[in-house]
Amino acid sequence: MVDQVSCYSTGSFNMEGLQIDEAHKVIKDGRIFFGSNFILNKGSSFEFIVQSLPVEKSTYKIELQAKTERSARVELNKMFPQLRHAYSKPRFVSLQELEAAIIKRDEAILKEANY
Repeated sequence: MVDQVSCYSTGSFNMEGLQIDEAHKVIKDGRIFFGSNFILNKGSSFEFIVQSLPVEKSTYKIELQAKTERSARVELNKMFPQLRHAYSKPRFVSLQELEAAIIKRDEAILKEANY
């Protein structure tokens, strides 16, 4: 069971990674990391995806009212003042980048299952 395993992530600042267990195996349906939290650019709207949580808790989304990247930053800075600092700014990720990461994760899971 995944929830009984002490898990950690290969995700680090401004990098993407897959959630893996202590044996370095990819966790099926694990979280996808883009440097922890990230802002999903959906074209006409934005979502703030919060992933920096203990493994037992699930990822959650906050719909933003912003229409531009700049206004999304301003809105997030008002909600979470700690995100103003350069080292903690979540990066913008497009739907295409997210879909590519999901495909990459699924391929890694299939490869792991075939061993």
